[in-house]
Amino acid sequence: MKLGILKSFKEIDVLVTHYINSCKELNIDFVVLDLLSSNWIEEIKNAKVDGILVRIKGNIQEQKSMYDERLFIINSELGIPIYPSRKELFLYENKRMCNYWMQTNNIKHT
Repeated sequence: MKLGILKSFKEIDVLVTHYINSCKELNIDFVVLDLLSSNWIEEIKNAKVDGILVRIKGNIQEQKSMYDERLFIINSELGIPIYPSRKELFLYENKRMCNYWMQTNNIKHT
């Protein structure tokens, strides 16, 4: 098994480091992939991974939209499983979507 670990900033941040350390500790082959590189699709195709671990920051709407779009391509078009799932990531740092989802599932919130 080989996992991809997506990074979404120039440097590897603490969140990505946790995935890296876990893979090392569990002796799982991995590669760090740059979601923001100009050739990100080819980089992911060439990595030949069985799944991708994702931990992105979504506090800027334009970046969040781009991440959601690229994760859609990775998961739906390239057929690579991602964790957390696209649905979970779509709700993450998305107040409107989270509100709609909670209303739909009758979860009290204010």
